[in-house]
Amino acid sequence: MSFKRILLLPFLLISIFVSAQTARLNGKVINSQNEVVANASIEISPLNKTIAADVEGRFSIQVTSGVKYTLTVTSAGYNAKIIDDVTATAGEDNTINIVLENKTLEEVVVRSSVRKETTSALINFQRNNASLSSGLAADFIKRTPDKNTGEILKRVSGTSVQDNKFVVVRGLGDRYNAAFLNGAQLPSSEPDRKAFSFDMIPSTVVDNIVINKTATPDLTGEFAGGLVQVTTKDVPTKDFLTLGVTLGYNTNSTFKDFTANERSSTDWLGFDDGRRSLPSAFPSSRQAYALFQRSFQKQFNVVANYNKLIADKHNVGAMIGAEYFGTRGYDMQVLGTNAPTDDIPTVNASTTFVAGNNYTSESEYRIASTFGRLTYDYDQRFLMTAVFRRDGVSSLSENNRFGFFPGMSAGWNIHNEAFFEK
Repeated sequence: MSFKRILLLPFLLISIFVSAQTARLNGKVINSQNEVVANASIEISPLNKTIAADVEGRFSIQVTSGVKYTLTVTSAGYNAKIIDDVTATAGEDNTINIVLENKTLEEVVVRSSVRKETTSALINFQRNNASLSSGLAADFIKRTPDKNTGEILKRVSGTSVQDNKFVVVRGLGDRYNAAFLNGAQLPSSEPDRKAFSFDMIPSTVVDNIVINKTATPDLTGEFAGGLVQVTTKDVPTKDFLTLGVTLGYNTNSTFKDFTANERSSTDWLGFDDGRRSLPSAFPSSRQAYALFQRSFQKQFNVVANYNKLIADKHNVGAMIGAEYFGTRGYDMQVLGTNAPTDDIPTVNASTTFVAGNNYTSESEYRIASTFGRLTYDYDQRFLMTAVFRRDGVSSLSENNRFGFFPGMSAGWNIHNEAFFEK
């Protein structure tokens, strides 16, 4: 035997010894129903090694023969299982079955708010609502060049807009409509009539616009055309500043000839021939007047909602609320003429006071309401709504001041029926 072979012999013996000390440990993870638990995690101590079972729950690892190991098996939805004193013997079938027990999950409460800024959410709201309404959602609004709510309302069916700010619903002017912002009634923006200027609300803050065209007891009774409900976004995603410039012209007068009064030849000197003199019935001095106005407005809204889903098909909802709206105003006016000079425009310098134009007044208007709604739908197919409203208005006579208005409606979503889908 050569010297090289003598040196190689100890290494061969060491290799045979090491090979004899290793073994393969196989296993399968199942549950109490003998179903496979896929992708379970198996931690082997003291190797401090973690492996994962395959989709059939099987795993395999090479260990040292005769050494005791501890296996910790975990999987989502199951209780962890610890197996001590696991050994494997070289040359044998070392297979173990590990049974995991189902874990009893604690109650989980998930809270979420319905997204109403999408067109699909708005359509779903209209579909499950027995009253007639139209509207637009934020995802549609942001695709338009409209800068304010007045321009947006032009795109709602059955609605037109005057002067880009006053809404007309089904041909009825602004005095027959009402406006709400986030559930609160908006006062009139005009001093001389009942109207609201919708161009004051930027389109970038609008979540959705719904126009109710059906009078129901859960809505205010101060509209005959439509109730415009504007809902803004909860929190603006970013600060915004909008600037705009508008130019226009009148095709009937711009760059057109027109008829004017004949002027005297000395007009350019500041003198005329008497054609501009006021009639004798007009006072020779300016009028002076003092006007004092003060108004107070109070508004309260309280609403409670309840919804319950029974057996995944029966959806029951209830709503009850109350609201109060009151306004009180004080006016005082004094009008005088024939002051000694026009250079001091104060009513105290007047020498003549017209009794018909001097007055003080006080006005008050209050409306208090309670309302409720009960809804039921079966599997989003059959809908039923019962509502009531009781209003008290201070402007009516004492015997007719309060009124009770109940209502009921029903609907059928035929498109959710199985025969309709076919």
